[in-house]
Amino acid sequence: MAIVDLSDKVSQKTGNTELRNFRSDNSEPSSAGITDYMGKEFFDKFGFGLVSQQFLNVLFSQIGASYFLIGIFHGLRDLLSIFTSIFMQEYLRIRNPVKWRITFASVLLGIGYVLLAIGLFNSNILLVGFSMVGIGIITTYFGQIYSKYYVMDTRKYSKLRNLPSYGVFVLIISLVFGAFVLDRFPVYGNLIQFGVGLALPGYFLLISLAVICFIISMMFLRRIIWQQKFEIKASFWFVAKEHLQVVWRNAPVLFSNKIVMISLLAGTMTGIVQTLGNVYYGLFIYKAFKYVGFGGYMNIAMIFIIAIVSMLLSSIIARILSKKYGNLPVLTFGTVMVALQPLAYYFNPNLLSISMATVAGAIGASLVGLAIGLLVTHALSEDERSRYYTTFSFLITLPYLLFVPIGAWIAQALGFSLLFLIMGSILLVFVVPMYFLLQVSLGKRVA
Repeated sequence: MAIVDLSDKVSQKTGNTELRNFRSDNSEPSSAGITDYMGKEFFDKFGFGLVSQQFLNVLFSQIGASYFLIGIFHGLRDLLSIFTSIFMQEYLRIRNPVKWRITFASVLLGIGYVLLAIGLFNSNILLVGFSMVGIGIITTYFGQIYSKYYVMDTRKYSKLRNLPSYGVFVLIISLVFGAFVLDRFPVYGNLIQFGVGLALPGYFLLISLAVICFIISMMFLRRIIWQQKFEIKASFWFVAKEHLQVVWRNAPVLFSNKIVMISLLAGTMTGIVQTLGNVYYGLFIYKAFKYVGFGGYMNIAMIFIIAIVSMLLSSIIARILSKKYGNLPVLTFGTVMVALQPLAYYFNPNLLSISMATVAGAIGASLVGLAIGLLVTHALSEDERSRYYTTFSFLITLPYLLFVPIGAWIAQALGFSLLFLIMGSILLVFVVPMYFLLQVSLGKRVA
């Protein structure tokens, strides 16, 4: 493999745009087949369903973690995962993933889940919290590597486009199984017998199975990755510095565009609402409906299965509405649908209304994502779009530093219901009017 060493001179002779656009046409063919992708998808989704974040949040609260701490650790995990995703995307544009690092990271992932189980068993809140943060970072690392090769191999294997639907089916089965085990063998209650004299809670079984699934998944990932003939030899820290410089240069130019500014604000606020919702929806469902419906964890599983299935249909609905009504009306409608989900938890908290609101929220989130993407596509050139997404991915992390801790404090001090009311109201009172102001400023132009 020929390696071009540009680490000392690239900042002088090559801008970050060139780094991001670097491609090699001389690449080794991938030896991975559809079965390798199906294997990875199966074990990934089955493992993640067993240790669903919604389940872990409830377990975390049952060992004594406050709602504030759960929100802080969840926000920290998401924040660091965003940073990891940003810089891994840049790094993988110029460097090949190394198989021994994937193996090492999979070992760290396994250790993270072992520490998580130990922390739950000993009611060690800090150990559980930081284990969840570390697991999130490592999972993002794997996800970016896998995404790179999945996108490239989809061009060769058209059937890979159906892989997400297959993964959803596996995830549903896993969620149901995980919920059944946790309801049957809770943290403080019936224990699973492991031989003579050894009895442990149900989450030990789920975490153990999840670790096995992730180890097998990493074996498939090692088969999927293939090496490009050429790469730019640059350190991770060099790539991070170049990325930050590009963000600093691009931000003032992009913010001068009204459509871009509104898209940035809308995407950020919707993302924060969804982040806080993902932290506390499951906890609310468990607390409010523990003894009704399917009971306990199974209620959480069923609600989120509805959301997952809705997301499969949402992209089709989003494209139909966008073509018929335009991007800005779809963005407005989608934001209202996202707002309906937390408002349903406040105004009419029963399983039926929450289920319907979950469908609305899932479809609304897809509408918002598609509409923002199309608005940016129409408003910016190809090079400007590249700069927008580079800048947007970094800048959305800044509001997380403020709003996620505030949301966590509200959940702890004032209760879930008020938090859900505020989340929905922010979208309706502050975000939706922005779209109308944008349309007024654009006049008769269609956005």
